[in-house]
Amino acid sequence: MSLQKDASRGITQSWGSCMPPGFAEFVKCYIVLDRPRQLLVCYEQSKNQSPFQGYSGAQPNWPIITQFQTDSISLVEEARKSKHRYCFAVHSLAKVTYFCAESWRDMEDWILCIKDSCRISVDRSHLNPNRVSIVGSYVTEIVGGQVIQTPITAEFNETVVNGNRRSSAGRRTSGGKEAPDNRVDSVVTEKQVILRSGFAVKQGAKMKSWKRRFFCLTDTDISYYKNEFATKALRRILLTDIMDVKVSDSELTSIRSNLVDLITTYRTFYLQFDSVEEMYSWIEDIRRNAGLSSSTYL
Repeated sequence: MSLQKDASRGITQSWGSCMPPGFAEFVKCYIVLDRPRQLLVCYEQSKNQSPFQGYSGAQPNWPIITQFQTDSISLVEEARKSKHRYCFAVHSLAKVTYFCAESWRDMEDWILCIKDSCRISVDRSHLNPNRVSIVGSYVTEIVGGQVIQTPITAEFNETVVNGNRRSSAGRRTSGGKEAPDNRVDSVVTEKQVILRSGFAVKQGAKMKSWKRRFFCLTDTDISYYKNEFATKALRRILLTDIMDVKVSDSELTSIRSNLVDLITTYRTFYLQFDSVEEMYSWIEDIRRNAGLSSSTYL
């Protein structure tokens, strides 16, 4: 059976074969890409089962050879060095699973479909409208899970994070001394000046999975949180540590649109925004507040 696409349900499926990590040879399987559930699954047909009638979207009672979340996929490419025909490789969580399609056209279609499924678009339907795409400077307070924003006035010229004050000049101090390592969890204990905030999808440092995070840009750093209601930052990136921020030219752009390279003194962060407009807007705001030239980021 050639590759079948059901655009209305976001399902792509076909027969093929796969060789997950640890397997010595390819196994015939039924490959299903379920975009609503963000799953790529290889099902095995047992001897007691009748031939597949197709995947309907509900979890079938079929033996699973392997499966993984599409947001963990970092690369999809033709396996040119493989001796098998119509072979392509899917890189996920530092491991590679090999697939063989039934024809050259099916292989190309599978590569395109999987790549397209990895182009994450942020669902905005549930977002708090009071905390997204802030233009200008605001004081943001989280009270009982609700976000309260007030335009900055002269009295709000400091923020307090973990008991360490940030002066209006942007230098963090703790009892007059330079604060310790900035790459630690932080809790907003009082009022924090936020110049801009919104969602982006970020690649993890070790597992290379992609997750949606809520980012806040202040006059001293960029913090990201699990969601818009969290008060504990997963990480802070000091603006003084940022060496460059630009439209990405990495190989990840083959499966990630609107991708930005945020280059620091210790690591490059890859951030995917929901639109081209947001991507350029974030780049400009970060460059301006980090004191970088605005003419060399393309």
